[in-house]
Amino acid sequence: MVDASTIKVTGPGGGKIIHVLGLATPPSTNGCFATETVTWAKNTLAGQEVVIQAVSDDAGVALASVSMVNGGDYSTTALKAGYAKYASKAVEKTVGVALQAAEAAARTAGNGLWGPPCLGKIDTPPTSVAPPQQPVAAPPTTTRAEPTTKKTTPPPAAEEPDPPKAAYYPNCAAARAAGAAPLYAGQPGYSRKLDRDGDGVACE
Repeated sequence: MVDASTIKVTGPGGGKIIHVLGLATPPSTNGCFATETVTWAKNTLAGQEVVIQAVSDDAGVALASVSMVNGGDYSTTALKAGYAKYASKAVEKTVGVALQAAEAAARTAGNGLWGPPCLGKIDTPPTSVAPPQQPVAAPPTTTRAEPTTKKTTPPPAAEEPDPPKAAYYPNCAAARAAGAAPLYAGQPGYSRKLDRDGDGVACE
């Protein structure tokens, strides 16, 4: 196995190197997430029976789709898990739509090479992100206050509230207009002349 998208298969006609359609994987020398991708590909394909559907030859390397007898389409599986990016070269339109959907799902979930530190960039080595430094707290300083003598000023005396003004309503219409009706005996504004039936409730 050269990398996760360039594999060697052995069949009745002998061995052949195949480039898997629809995949672009990290360079095995210095690509971001390259080690994880190659390890996954070896664990997935080593010793497995696969079905090869050749499309064309490019500079002596066969382009083909690879289906695992016991595990579905290899390209779709790699893209969904985030071990490869989609490459459109020689891919049929209907197949490309499904592969792009698999890649989009991995990108949204941040799977594999779509998560940190690669964030989708596979052609350069991973960049290590230094953790943020914790701020160092300054040692507490002790200040000694000089004793001072303060004069205590008594609080100002509270002002006496004005005595409530006695309510007076010349008639029930005025009481109703003031929102005071009905008036009960003992309430401000109650008067015997407004209580016609003398039951203690005026302007009923």
